[in-house]
Amino acid sequence: MTSVMYVGSPADRAETEQLLSSAGLAVVWTETAAHALTELHRRDMPVLLDLSRGAAALQAARDIRTDRPSTLMFAVVDPRRPDLTTEAVLAGERVHDRAASHDRWVINKMRALGSWYTKGLDNGSHLRTAINTVESLDALRAIIGAFFFAPVSFLPALSLS
Repeated sequence: MTSVMYVGSPADRAETEQLLSSAGLAVVWTETAAHALTELHRRDMPVLLDLSRGAAALQAARDIRTDRPSTLMFAVVDPRRPDLTTEAVLAGERVHDRAASHDRWVINKMRALGSWYTKGLDNGSHLRTAINTVESLDALRAIIGAFFFAPVSFLPALSLS
């Protein structure tokens, strides 16, 4: 089952969970942006943002987007508050960062290809683990550089006779 995070508290939580479950989605419930960010740092997943909480929901969206710009977010619209729906769309457009999306694409591509091309290398499992937990392109470069271009600390003695 694919996980999706629901930020907020729907009026009928059990019904919402059953509806999402029937679509093959396991729900991770969070009430605050801080808790949502903690979960998102553990694993990436799409976010359903409940707009019925008003301005607090919009602030949660901003906090998540600031910390995790590549997170896919969907708004759960409150038909009684169309103003929040418009504001949520505008907030999402203002903070979209194409460079961050590209960096995330590169990291994900290295995760996929790195596992294939590092099989059989000495300590390749350590490199794969590091690549799979990296969060930024600079950190990815540092990991690859440290693995492949680190100074050799031991060289066997060569005899020149």
